[in-house]
Amino acid sequence: MAFARKAARHVHVFHEGRVVESGPPEQVLEDPRERVTREFLELAQP
Repeated sequence: MAFARKAARHVHVFHEGRVVESGPPEQVLEDPRERVTREFLELAQP
């Protein structure tokens, strides 16, 4: 996730083949709107 924060201008989160969230890394990774994104980010933390 650190790489995405630094390198990306736009982040997309896919779930079951569909885009469920899309936006700048600051918004998607720090304040996600969708439950599935929040759950993914919780699993991705070390």
